[in-house]
Amino acid sequence: MMTFYLTCVSFLVLVLSSLLPLSSCCPRPCSCSDKQSRHVAECSFKQLTTVPRFLPLNVSAVGLNANLITSVPAHSFRNNKEVTSLWMTRNRIASIENGAISTLVVLRNLDLSHNRLTDFPWNDLKNLTSLQLLKLDHNELERIPQHAFSNLKELKTLRLNNNQIMTIYKGTFDGLVALSYLQLHSNPFSCTCSLKWLKLWILTAKIDIPEQNLITCATPKDIQGELFLNLADSNCESPLVTINIENGNQNGSFYEGSLLVLACEYSGNPLPVVRWRINSKKELALKLTENDSAEMLDNSLKVYNNGTLVISNLKMEDSGVYSCSATNEAGQDEKSVVIEVLAQDELTSDNYAKATQSSIKKINSDVDFNIKEAKETKSKEQVKAGNKCSLSPDTKYVPSRVANASFDDLKQYAFDFGVIALAVTETEAIVRLNPLLTPQDQEETSEEENLSGIFLCLSADENALQWTRLKEGVSTYYFAELRPGTNYSLCLTLKSEECDVQVHFATRKRIPNLIIIISVSICLLTVSTLPLLAATCYHLYYKYRSQTYKMYLTARGHYGVERASFRVLAEEEGIDCGEKDTEESILADSTSVDKLTNECEVESEYSDRLPLGAEALNITE
Repeated sequence: MMTFYLTCVSFLVLVLSSLLPLSSCCPRPCSCSDKQSRHVAECSFKQLTTVPRFLPLNVSAVGLNANLITSVPAHSFRNNKEVTSLWMTRNRIASIENGAISTLVVLRNLDLSHNRLTDFPWNDLKNLTSLQLLKLDHNELERIPQHAFSNLKELKTLRLNNNQIMTIYKGTFDGLVALSYLQLHSNPFSCTCSLKWLKLWILTAKIDIPEQNLITCATPKDIQGELFLNLADSNCESPLVTINIENGNQNGSFYEGSLLVLACEYSGNPLPVVRWRINSKKELALKLTENDSAEMLDNSLKVYNNGTLVISNLKMEDSGVYSCSATNEAGQDEKSVVIEVLAQDELTSDNYAKATQSSIKKINSDVDFNIKEAKETKSKEQVKAGNKCSLSPDTKYVPSRVANASFDDLKQYAFDFGVIALAVTETEAIVRLNPLLTPQDQEETSEEENLSGIFLCLSADENALQWTRLKEGVSTYYFAELRPGTNYSLCLTLKSEECDVQVHFATRKRIPNLIIIISVSICLLTVSTLPLLAATCYHLYYKYRSQTYKMYLTARGHYGVERASFRVLAEEEGIDCGEKDTEESILADSTSVDKLTNECEVESEYSDRLPLGAEALNITE
């Protein structure tokens, strides 16, 4: 029976101990104490291999120095959000998981020096806005992200010495507005163009950077061991790129099966890395060898070591944007050209402009006569006519494309002018011609002399933006990349150089969705907030409408000035303060008034609201 009782008692003790609040526990073999209103958990020199679990919830300082800890899991300090100092120097820590210290939002001191860190959870520092001391020295850190310290506005001391840091990006220390002490020495710095800014920053920064004679260069080999601050300014040049079209016309238009030669000329010191990108999908890095060329993708595409790209057999799918970029430690530069591959039976805008140059001059000289004659000869089905848009080097040729959407689906946007039916959206225009309308005498003219086509231009401009030739059997044409809410002019030419039909239209305006969303949100927020605000004001008014007041009174018999309060204390305190708002309470004798004052007086301001029956008199000495 005794054994049964002992077993039950032991079980109860175990259950009760597990139910005790964590704030009263101190993990073994640590010692916990209160020092100057700070709760300290001292776990140093205890041969610990892991971070202790169940640290007190209210602990503000944790000492884990000189142990055998190798890693810090993400959950180590999840429940200790009041820690202001964390000391973990001289351990064997090689890794700290992301989120391990991000919950320590009030942390001011963090010491992880003399460990084996090769990386650090830099993103955790974004939450440590109160950090004032950060010691990461005597580790094996190899890099520091450019924005690692951007949120540490209170940081005063930073130690990064004795690591494996080779370079520090420009702007790394810009966010440390309170920094006064920095250690950078004993790192294998690579003294190239990327560190040129650091020398100037050290010489001009108004902070203490000790042991500058130990800030030396490890690479390049010719300056190995040299003092960083004694180096002469290097001749660094940011890259400069230009692209030239070596063959064909310079506007970027080529026929199928032709040869394309693009030369990317670049410069910079040190020698930049050059890359070609096609339509932002294919990226070709140049191999800068002595004489060899790099053959890429297939036999028709080659990239040479001098930056030249060659495509020997152009296809329609080769159309697009060709970009050449050069990057070195001093910067980056990129240039692009647009290449358009046309079918063999299509004329480019440049060739068309040359073929009709004399005709365009004639139209410009006889513009008034042509407009007048056109107005007199137009049929009732035709709309106001005028000169067609003039071609320019910037005019884009649009191959004949039939619109995919059914014209009936666009009836809400369509306008029927008899000869032309036009459907307009924000950025597109679909033109449908009368099926019976075909270029006249087409069989008697050559392809170069056939001037039938559709020209699109701005209403206020004479230069065409896009144009396409009319083709037999095709009645629907498609123009894209238009600007919303813009006035355009559409010119239809059948057999001459002037407009047979001209239509002015405007693209639809794009609805400002963001403005609508914001307006509706403000309305909903106002409707939902006003009742809550009214209820709050109503509650506050009835809660604080009666205030304790004090006043000086004098008895009618001139027995002196007495001080009294007419506010009754809470009934639950059990104090009988007598009747309120009656003449008997006001005319009480001095003894009862003193008693009333001592028992019922509460702190308040004087009030000009007098209780019922009170009389205020001028008090004079």
